[in-house]
Amino acid sequence: MAINRETLNLVQYYTHHGNTGVDMAAKDLFRDSITEEERNILYGVAVFVKSHFIVAESAGIARGGHGFDHHRRVVAYAGTLAIMEGIYPFIPMLTAMIVDVGRASSDPRAADWRHGQLSAEISGPYLDKLSTSILTSSDKLEILEAAEQHSSPNKDTDRPLTVLIKDADKLDFAGLTSLPRSAAHRYKLPVSLPVSGLESGPTEENYQSQISTIIDDHQGILDCLKDPKRFRIPSARFIAAMRVVSYEQILNSLKQELSATEEIFDEIIGGRAIIVNDAEGYLRKIDTK
Repeated sequence: MAINRETLNLVQYYTHHGNTGVDMAAKDLFRDSITEEERNILYGVAVFVKSHFIVAESAGIARGGHGFDHHRRVVAYAGTLAIMEGIYPFIPMLTAMIVDVGRASSDPRAADWRHGQLSAEISGPYLDKLSTSILTSSDKLEILEAAEQHSSPNKDTDRPLTVLIKDADKLDFAGLTSLPRSAAHRYKLPVSLPVSGLESGPTEENYQSQISTIIDDHQGILDCLKDPKRFRIPSARFIAAMRVVSYEQILNSLKQELSATEEIFDEIIGGRAIIVNDAEGYLRKIDTK
């Protein structure tokens, strides 16, 4: 099935009018881009992958920003990049659907870059059940190779599908979704902490907050967006470049908002740190008065 020319033109229109890659995953861009049979296969793969994450969550396995929601966004980016590059999007979207299923495992590899290996191992038997009229043996090998390699550094030997999947995965890391993702596995931390003076306490030894970790990650994300070697698909490089200005503006606004409110609060309480060493004892004392 050929790429729908109207769809391709619409993607290019959005791109050159300042879209940063989020709205390009809208359903009107993909309605006619694949067959109904292929759509049903993608749905089946989605059920397969989500089932693994449901089982993992019930077993207490949490991977922060690498849950099933990450798959949804990477699939959208993979399809978007494929269409923008004039590539038929079915295989890129199917590949993106399975790349992080290895995160939903108790295997030690699930927590590091080797989760791609797990994803290939878990998905291989499922792909083998699909008809060869849909996926040839060569297709399956390339899909599993891309899944295994997507979490490894860029290589000159990466095949085109692997290159596209790596760029789609990076677009989810290097964008505004990185804000909640970077704090997702730090949910026990307070959202923010004072910008001046320590507030000591038994649970604040590292003096971190969700926002401080986001800001700490900020420079690395900007470096990724600005580095022409990180993204190799032309459309991905374009989307990354479009994001730099807006991303810097939003993070600067976040810093300013946090700083202003904390400075006002400090002024209200006379610039003193709120130090509580025995909260339970203090409350018991208050209750007895």
